[in-house]
Amino acid sequence: MLSENDIQQLEDYQYNRLSSSERKAIEKRMKEDHAYKKEAKAYLRLYQGFQIDKLSADMERWDKEQQHPQFFQLKHLAVAASVSLFIALGAYLFQQQTSSPANYAHFYEAYKPLNLLSRGGEGGLDSQLILKAQTLYKEKKYAQAIPLLAQCPKTDCQLMQGVALLETQKENEAKAIFRELSREQSISLEKQQIASWYLALTLVKTEEWTAAEKELEHLLRTAKEGYYIEQAKALMQQIKAR
Repeated sequence: MLSENDIQQLEDYQYNRLSSSERKAIEKRMKEDHAYKKEAKAYLRLYQGFQIDKLSADMERWDKEQQHPQFFQLKHLAVAASVSLFIALGAYLFQQQTSSPANYAHFYEAYKPLNLLSRGGEGGLDSQLILKAQTLYKEKKYAQAIPLLAQCPKTDCQLMQGVALLETQKENEAKAIFRELSREQSISLEKQQIASWYLALTLVKTEEWTAAEKELEHLLRTAKEGYYIEQAKALMQQIKAR
């Protein structure tokens, strides 16, 4: 039986929220653990809608088995109740996939900078503070990382702070950081693009569709290639298809 942790990992797997190594670990487990693979595939199918054809076939089989009422009455009524629950859950999940949280989750991935201490930077910065902030961030202890990141003036620190705020549901503060960085001419174009991308994602999460579309248009105007450009084009299509 799937644990709560298994279910959370499968949801993250479905919405591409896992790192490459985490995804490979789940796929490896599916290959090696037949029982887990069976339960995991059944759970993931809920995200694609309930299989009505299979339900019809099952109901036809149950009709034939009614000649054995002592088994049908308890066993299949219980299964039918489970089917009803699955249909309701499947419908709910389908609705969620067409909402802004689903769009946001599909495209969102926390910013992952290189080791900040190995990249040089401003003199006088507390290397221990930076190391602790980055460690907390990588461990997804975002609330603890925020005050430390706020003391670091590096652009990567500011991007990480914005993501940490976003992860702790402080969207307005995150938007302020991303908006400022996306228009900051003193930093690299690459960092401006990253900030613009996360600003657009934050606006999608808060369902500010017009503002999100304008930010994506700005990103596409100011850059011609790169990972975030392709992502921006795909997200723009989803927004326009709403």
